[in-house]
Amino acid sequence: MSPSRRTPRVRGLGALLPRFSCAPRRLLVLGSAIALISCASAPRPPVLGQADQVALGPKASEAKSEAPQAFAHAEKLRREADQAFEDGDQAAAEILAERSIAAYSHAFVLVRLSRAEERLAKVKADLATAQADLTKLDKQQAEVAREAEALELRLKVARDAVPLTPNEPASADREAARLEAARALAAQARLLCVSAWLIAPDTKDIKASIESADALAKSLEKGPRPTPIDDAIKLRSGCLKQLTVARRAATASARASSEQDELLKALSDRGDLEPHRDDRGVVVTLRGLYQGNKLAKDARLRLEALAKVAKANPRFPVLISVHEGGADTKASELAKTLSDLGAPRVDARGIGDRLPLVPGRLRGAAQRNTRVEIVFISPIN
Repeated sequence: MSPSRRTPRVRGLGALLPRFSCAPRRLLVLGSAIALISCASAPRPPVLGQADQVALGPKASEAKSEAPQAFAHAEKLRREADQAFEDGDQAAAEILAERSIAAYSHAFVLVRLSRAEERLAKVKADLATAQADLTKLDKQQAEVAREAEALELRLKVARDAVPLTPNEPASADREAARLEAARALAAQARLLCVSAWLIAPDTKDIKASIESADALAKSLEKGPRPTPIDDAIKLRSGCLKQLTVARRAATASARASSEQDELLKALSDRGDLEPHRDDRGVVVTLRGLYQGNKLAKDARLRLEALAKVAKANPRFPVLISVHEGGADTKASELAKTLSDLGAPRVDARGIGDRLPLVPGRLRGAAQRNTRVEIVFISPIN
């Protein structure tokens, strides 16, 4: 064999080992590092710490006592979040922690709602108490007002009953003035006595007084001399006293609330009647009810409204007084109309010009004095 074609020299296995022995060592070190990294604890998510802070806050103790079920649900979610983290499921731990924070917030809201409802209930209770006290005061005020009116009426009756010095005959001018006053007093006596009779129709004395008032009014039309002014004063005083006595029994059984006030309100709510009070009760003055001797076109509408109120207040009989020409005929017609429309108890009297509101000599006096009065006779003082 030629020296140039020598067989290559093959190294032994021992010569190769040092070259390959480093690779397994590196792999071993790398695996150990990975194992150490995987075995190290993962950092705790911040949201878990936030849930712990919420659970230990001042509101949590309030929720625990005032909203126990909602608070227990929030605590359960927080424990489940901690368990998920310990099991290595960080995503589930964060979700559960967020849910626990929301559950704590819900519990806190329930506490605020509960306290708000308690405050609302207390305010309602205080309001109800205040309203009850106000109603009681209103009733007491109405009672005091009625007692004051009754005392004032009794004083008026007593003052009218004081014996007067008899009036002596006087000059022609004074006699004329006395005659006008006597006619007015007689007319007032008739209305007061009829009012008393409507409240207590079984009282004989009242009917006798009505007949006396009618007789006196008729005699005064002749202009007697001297004018019986003292008889007129005495008759009016007696009729006022009879009205007071007739009301006394009804007052004892009257409701605690003021029936007269309710009636006055019902009439006032109409807006076009303008009711007011006097000794007899509640008075509505109607003008323009007649055109000549016939009822005006809108008269029936006003009478229907009055009849409706009378029907709703049967304890208040109705007295009609006509202060214009043809008084007696118109009084009878109006009484029948109101009765046909449903008013339960109605009486009427023609007064004519015997009770003027202003002296007849003044300009416009006729228009002012011409009227129809619808009186709801009060059964109580």
